[in-house]
Amino acid sequence: MNQFPTEENFHGYLWWILREIGDFDAARNEFQKGIDINDTNPFLNYNIGILEKETWNNGTALIYLKKVLRESPDSEFGKLAEAEIELLKK
Repeated sequence: MNQFPTEENFHGYLWWILREIGDFDAARNEFQKGIDINDTNPFLNYNIGILEKETWNNGTALIYLKKVLRESPDSEFGKLAEAEIELLKK
């Protein structure tokens, strides 16, 4: 069993720290590094979608959230993405 997150997920964890201190551009850059490694990672795509939503980039948020739903519809992140997409439609 792999006990360590994948390399691309490390960028996602760094995102959380950067987001919490309000450095959204740096957070977005870290996510892009992770996406460059694995562009179908549901953890990364969901969370960058949320970051885009939080910074009022709803169109971009929908792109990432729909990608999660398309790539991993039955996963935890797929279900979360589906709920966020419904909220953005309102």
